[in-house]
Amino acid sequence: MERVPYSVSRKKKILFLSLVSILFVLLFRSYIASLNMWRGEQYFMNKQLDKSIDAFKKALILTPGNAKAHSALGWIYLKAGMKEAAKNEYLKANALGIKEGETYFELGMIYYEERDFELAISEFRSAVFNDEDHLPSHIMLALALEKNGNIERAIGEWKRIKEDFPKSKVSESNIKRLEELTDR
Repeated sequence: MERVPYSVSRKKKILFLSLVSILFVLLFRSYIASLNMWRGEQYFMNKQLDKSIDAFKKALILTPGNAKAHSALGWIYLKAGMKEAAKNEYLKANALGIKEGETYFELGMIYYEERDFELAISEFRSAVFNDEDHLPSHIMLALALEKNGNIERAIGEWKRIKEDFPKSKVSESNIKRLEELTDR
């Protein structure tokens, strides 16, 4: 008896290759996402913001729960002048529990510029909580508290800055200025 070579139909080959491709993407998606993030960073450094945005979007398709990618995309949107898109990405990063003070700081800055001081204060507080050594977060928290009419709390934050950042000269003059306001 002569053996007939085993043959596979075209449909089965396509199905097999599709399954292998899907498995490849599932197994290596975080690696592929990391490559896209790296590409996005390279494009950003070369001032190719559109390509950078596309690369980070591709990374987020593969890993939608990547808070750092959302934060980075928010930063790129901000640099591209797309504040609403930046705000949305920062909010996604915050919702995913990012622990980087810079993300909260940038979102706070957007709210501060929009004169939404309550939200700005909330974001600056989160920034300070996540990165106690980030002086700009402390300064902006004090300024937002002042703008929101919380003079006593603003003075308290300036005093904290004076204690925690003794080399910083900004706190002394602001404390005096605010104390003069409260004396009137």
